[in-house]
Amino acid sequence: MKLYISASSGGAGGIFRWMKSSKRRLSHRTIRLLAGLLLPFLFVRFAPLLLESAALCSSPIESSISIADSHLASTPNPIKLQEFNYKDLELATDNFSAATLLGRGSHDFIYKGVLRGGCLVAVKKPSRAPHRLPENSTEFENEFDILSKLQSPRLVNLVRFTKNPSQDRLLVVEFMSNVVSFSKSAPLSTNSRWIVDSASGKRVKLACVNWPSHLEPMIAEGLDKKPIDDIIQKIGENGFNCVRFTWPTYMFTRPDYGNLRVSESLDIYNLTAAKDGIAKNNPQILRMTVVELHKAVVGELGKKKLMVVLDNHVSRPTWCCAGNDGNGFFGDAYFDPKEWLQGLAAVATAYKGFPQVVGMSLRNELRGGRQNEPDWYKYMQEGANTIHAQNPDLLVIVSGLYTATNLGYLRSKAFQVNFANKLVFEAHWYTFGIPDKAWTDQTNNLCATVTKRARDNYLFLTSAKNSFPVFISEFGIDERGGSVAGNRYITCFLAAVADFDVDWALWTLQGSYILRQGKVNLDESYGILDINWDRLRNPGFVSRLQLVQQINQDFTSEKPTYYKMFHPLSGQCVQIVKDEIVLANCNHASRWDQHQDDSPIKLEGAAGCLGLVRDGAAPRVSEDCSSKWKIVSSSGLHLAAQDGKGEYLCLEMNASDSRIVTKKCLCVGNDLSNLRTCADNPQSQWFKFVPANV
Repeated sequence: MKLYISASSGGAGGIFRWMKSSKRRLSHRTIRLLAGLLLPFLFVRFAPLLLESAALCSSPIESSISIADSHLASTPNPIKLQEFNYKDLELATDNFSAATLLGRGSHDFIYKGVLRGGCLVAVKKPSRAPHRLPENSTEFENEFDILSKLQSPRLVNLVRFTKNPSQDRLLVVEFMSNVVSFSKSAPLSTNSRWIVDSASGKRVKLACVNWPSHLEPMIAEGLDKKPIDDIIQKIGENGFNCVRFTWPTYMFTRPDYGNLRVSESLDIYNLTAAKDGIAKNNPQILRMTVVELHKAVVGELGKKKLMVVLDNHVSRPTWCCAGNDGNGFFGDAYFDPKEWLQGLAAVATAYKGFPQVVGMSLRNELRGGRQNEPDWYKYMQEGANTIHAQNPDLLVIVSGLYTATNLGYLRSKAFQVNFANKLVFEAHWYTFGIPDKAWTDQTNNLCATVTKRARDNYLFLTSAKNSFPVFISEFGIDERGGSVAGNRYITCFLAAVADFDVDWALWTLQGSYILRQGKVNLDESYGILDINWDRLRNPGFVSRLQLVQQINQDFTSEKPTYYKMFHPLSGQCVQIVKDEIVLANCNHASRWDQHQDDSPIKLEGAAGCLGLVRDGAAPRVSEDCSSKWKIVSSSGLHLAAQDGKGEYLCLEMNASDSRIVTKKCLCVGNDLSNLRTCADNPQSQWFKFVPANV
């Protein structure tokens, strides 16, 4: 058999015309061969268009195979087709209007349609002149007979049709939403403390932002404010490669939650303004169920090549997290372990084959009076195995006790699962519960204390004998900038995260909530976007993330390790520009040798050292290596050397420009120990040597 395909023959259309003209009954082998030829053509030609309509239908279209087990059939086992009324499809496509046109081929048009049940479909309609009769019935039946035999997780989920001989025959195809343009060709795995691409073994770093979809309406925040494409574009533009996307258990375990249409969910809470906003910005979602919407958002994230971590945030949809809200620990009012496991299995299965979904976290912030280690081991191990059994491609992300701040018990008892190279542990690092006065009076000491606590409670896992990746899945500040304590905490945090080069997710994306704790359109001061989702709330803060968004340490690199001198208050790095030492973008940072305490600071591979001149003056780089620099505060972030009078001066960011100068060390006594209390903010003098080899 010879089969010629050319661009002029319409690619896949040429194959269809060959099939229609063939007199022979197609063998199973031929069907498989044709599928292999058809899939690339259909994907290249239509997938970029059809991805707009990626939500799965909730209406039960019977099939002889399950979606999870969908594959190219080796035996004839066709999908059971459903016939549509032509007028239904006219209504779904706004009478085949130009506004719903997705694309056109040499012999057909493809329209986007929204069925009355909310299902998004693609409708193929012949492109014929008005005076021409409808296409030949036999040709149409041959075409959908072939399509009905092609069962593939990357192409056809279901086929529907119209059959009235007086009208054009319409093929109705729903493309599964896992057909996405995504940069990763393989799932992610772990290698010791690193997350890696399973195929190449290269390190992959999660630099995520949180995007909630777990509150009462079960709708991704912001869809009432901006088109989804605009929101996702802002995520990528600001250096994030990943979204931690939340979901409540009930949405996937209880039909009275999951089957709610978006419009119905909004109506329950009388959210008229939000409904109007969605009708303006994302009208296509109003007829989706909340589960379909969740999948559609994930589909759109994948189109923009963003990775997704699915986070089980709560059971009953609500704001999180209070100690007594019934969602805190196994056995609480809304936290039934069996239902939780059911939800994990459902979500792991639902997102099988979505390459952008790289991991699932078991539960957000376990807490409350019931929490205990035996139950934690019992249920979290069972939950981890459940996810892996349903979807072995996923990273399985495990949080600890006390609102995800403690995994220290793993030192004495291992976490037992029946799989390898997929386990990640997560933690949250906020400054909640620490009095503001402690940060303002004892900044150096407190930074040392909280950093040590993080090492002891979870960061130790990155350097343990059996090490694991640690994902800091929540951290953040009031981005209005008014919290002195918050501002000092985040500078301390950035120094530690840059040093450990861990994966992370910032809380949070949203500038507002549709509904939170009974309040409509509530402002989120921790959100990177403003309340109208127009622009960054605090561009300066987001720019400080530049270094930690990068991969700095790659265990596969053959390059020697060097060090960047990171200034966490500004988010910039030390760079030598001509004869000046300045703070600049970390991509262009000067490279330094590893520094030993009370020794010179040397440029990597060059005969140059950082030399102190005098109080208030800029240091200089020269061949004079007589300046001996040492760490002089408990924060581990002050770098000081002695001047000609024997007094210690610290590196400092100049107040008026980007230059580095040396001045009297802030909040440090003459004996180089921390002052008991200090009214100054020492963070302008904080510098961290960050290892890198990329």
